[in-house]
Amino acid sequence: MKKIKFGRKQLDNPTPRGVAFNLNIVMAICTAASSWLSSTPYIPAKPSTIASSILGLVVLLCMAIKPFYGVETTEKTVPVKDVSEMEVKP
Repeated sequence: MKKIKFGRKQLDNPTPRGVAFNLNIVMAICTAASSWLSSTPYIPAKPSTIASSILGLVVLLCMAIKPFYGVETTEKTVPVKDVSEMEVKP
């Protein structure tokens, strides 16, 4: 079993699918909640603004830490069905 690691050395390694999925779910929930708070007339403006700001920071944090999760592998080829992102070189 491959071990998931966190750190700067993992930036060039693939991000584990489970970690990426969970962070995407958190980002989606925070974005939806922030949008809802901003458009709801019965929640006062000050608490709504504070909560939306915090939710925005959570989304930013999720985006920032995602590449720091990595799986070290020695494999040189991967089946296409296991690839979710790929760099395209000119």
